[in-house]
Amino acid sequence: MNNGKRGRVLWKLGTIFLIPAVIMSPIGAYISIHTPRKMLLWVFVAFLSYTLYNLIKGKAKEEAGKFSGNAKGYLLGILVGAIAGFLGGLLGVGSGSIILAALALIETDYKKVPATAAYITLLSYASGFISYLLFLRRISYVLWLVVFIGGVLGGFAGSYLTKMNKVRTTLVKYTIITIIAFVLIKILVGLI
Repeated sequence: MNNGKRGRVLWKLGTIFLIPAVIMSPIGAYISIHTPRKMLLWVFVAFLSYTLYNLIKGKAKEEAGKFSGNAKGYLLGILVGAIAGFLGGLLGVGSGSIILAALALIETDYKKVPATAAYITLLSYASGFISYLLFLRRISYVLWLVVFIGGVLGGFAGSYLTKMNKVRTTLVKYTIITIIAFVLIKILVGLI
């Protein structure tokens, strides 16, 4: 809500990502129960590596910060949203890290990237989580509750800090780089 009031959520772009992500997340969750994950994790590693490289190198162009509302722009948003939702459901990581990485390549205002990703991820993750509840028999509700509470508190803290302009755009960019690098390293350690 804070990010929306401050104009940091790219509603149009976010919704274009959101709809296919919500649809594809349960499909990914269903397939993940029956599929070996190692190969898919390598694909995810490649995607995150490419995104991290571009963020560090600063390859994004200034004009990339403007979402083009033409058919090509919509198609790209739908495709990325569908892939993010599917992979998020498939890998059980939610689509947040995928959406965050994709938005960081499209948008150059790095305060809008996490705000828009949070909007998309909230509903996309809920779709995948409900699917896992339906598909799996044993889930640790205590662990889920602890992670949920931590996520809510972290979300409020981050939103408050950006609302108060306590965080510079460059710090947000480097935080995004750090998060993507952490996820990448965590996956690679699990694979190797």
